Amino acid sequence: MAASVKNVTEFSRIRLQDGINALDESSDAGKALTSVLDETLKQPGVQRIYTSHEIEDPANLWLFVDWETSEHRNNYRKSEEYASHVKLIGAYRNPNSTTKDFSKLVGIYPFSPEDVLDNKGSRVTEVLIAHFPPDYDADSRSAAMKRVGEFVADGLKASPDWRGISCGWSVENDVPVRGDESQSGVAFVSFIAWPSVEAHLKFRETEAFKSTIHHLREIPGLVKLSAFHVSCKSKAAEGQPKPCANEYHQHGGGCC
Repeated sequence: MAASVKNVTEFSRIRLQDGINALDESSDAGKALTSVLDETLKQPGVQRIYTSHEIEDPANLWLFVDWETSEHRNNYRKSEEYASHVKLIGAYRNPNSTTKDFSKLVGIYPFSPEDVLDNKGSRVTEVLIAHFPPDYDADSRSAAMKRVGEFVADGLKASPDWRGISCGWSVENDVPVRGDESQSGVAFVSFIAWPSVEAHLKFRETEAFKSTIHHLREIPGLVKLSAFHVSCKSKAAEGQPKPCANEYHQHGGGCC
């Protein structure tokens, strides 16, 4: 990987065995995950960890980790602690699943995405991923960002239920395409806050959505647009500031 990137959020998917609730701290899986999270929060550069089962497919466990820099995260992945954490959680993975586990980084803005990812501020988060080819260049990304901004301004901001957004480009160019993991590439990831899944689905039935979604669906070079929902609990590393509302996440701002 190239030079270290500041203010990144790692997003990781772990495919669990059917029926396992890793957020139930009284279960063996929950105890294992809690131990891993507590130890990870002690690593240099970690700021906050968010965890949730995917609402649409609970066998997908999602971990989002705010890092000071990509170098901190990469150093952790080379450590003995990381190897032991993978082994501990690995006991609850589904070895027969065709859905791949992965862990990638996103340069999120505004950072930190706490206001839109932690369910104390956002009961539900829509994770919207736009997939692009691995060689998607800077000019193409700028054009795509303009279209995302138009969707936010003309679509999302028309909804009284929308709570805010953080978004950005993947650091890596090999993010698996959701639903077609034989493909991979660059991803533009958006964390969009809603009071409920129902509120988001209601928005999708409005004229504001129907008249603006073309801004996203017609981005040149788009491979696929996919989305799912999470409702994350989070833990902060020792010494991190207390949560506060970030004005840029609110209706007047965001990543675009």
